[in-house]
Amino acid sequence: MQFARLSSITSSPIVGNKNTVRQNYSVTNSFDEIHVNGVIDYQLLQRADYPKEELIVETDSNLQDYIVINIKNAHILNIGLNTSFIYQQPLKIIVHVTFRQLNKLQVDGTGSVQSINPMRQSNNSEFVLIKKGTGNLHLILDIFRFQADLSGTGHIRLRGRVEQAASIVQSGVTSLDARDFLCKKMDIHSSGVSTAYVTVTDEINAEAIGLAKIYYKGNLNRKQIDGQSAIITPY
Repeated sequence: MQFARLSSITSSPIVGNKNTVRQNYSVTNSFDEIHVNGVIDYQLLQRADYPKEELIVETDSNLQDYIVINIKNAHILNIGLNTSFIYQQPLKIIVHVTFRQLNKLQVDGTGSVQSINPMRQSNNSEFVLIKKGTGNLHLILDIFRFQADLSGTGHIRLRGRVEQAASIVQSGVTSLDARDFLCKKMDIHSSGVSTAYVTVTDEINAEAIGLAKIYYKGNLNRKQIDGQSAIITPY
């Protein structure tokens, strides 16, 4: 299902006309996964009581047609920029997404993603977070299980809690601040020049490779270090 498409193709860089408008896109298909891309900032709002999901694109009026929004496999919301879009900085695009429940979030590109309120799940499922590219994330989660694959560059801040276990794989030049993200148990694998601050209430298994640094609070059950500059230490 396609909601927006590029109406014309140009080889010249596009500059915003400074006439900011908010355009609403009706979402007829429900979704439980979101995949975002491009030089776009995203604000996520969970409203379990809403009858349907909602999208609002806030940007200059002459940029609206370059935003591509579609539903894939009947449950994955994809948002990004048309591949033919050549832009000139600075570029300001904000997409507001209202959803009922989310099980997976994949973030590519250079934009930032922020959750406005805690993202909760009504069942005992696993929330999956995949982060690539150079964007920053600030998420509030209240979930049962958590799995994350964090790569590229950028800062990731997590707040809230995981009722059971969390599994985190971190690489690249990512910085993870999960000091206010309480987990019962955690397995964390960090490599590259990544840095992580994590908190557990039960036990943590940690592995640091290369120049990675893991700072933890809680009971360290197992640690593995591979690299002269790798660090695993309490904070």
